[in-house]
Amino acid sequence: MTHDPDPPPDVRVPLPASLAQPSWRRWVPALVTAVAIGMHLVMGVPYAASGLLAPGWAVALLAVWWLVLGGVLLLLAARRSLFVLVVPLVALLTWVAVVSAGDAWLGWTA
Repeated sequence: MTHDPDPPPDVRVPLPASLAQPSWRRWVPALVTAVAIGMHLVMGVPYAASGLLAPGWAVALLAVWWLVLGGVLLLLAARRSLFVLVVPLVALLTWVAVVSAGDAWLGWTA
């Protein structure tokens, strides 16, 4: 007498939905945040070189402002906001405005 064995049970474990299908919602905010942090770090160069154009007190205020903007960037990054890209733009516009105003009204020269 022959006996047909039962087929083996299906033991596959289903993946969570977040891992089953890759989604742009996972990697785009991380990529945008990395780009924004890189841009903000690059903006640190003209802020640091401002000592060639501005007096020490202005350079100190610019450095504090750059650090505050960095904190805002990290806060926005923690919230996974795409507005992180605005922070380096604000840093650039602020630096240009301060250096231009100092040149025009306070006589700062290189």
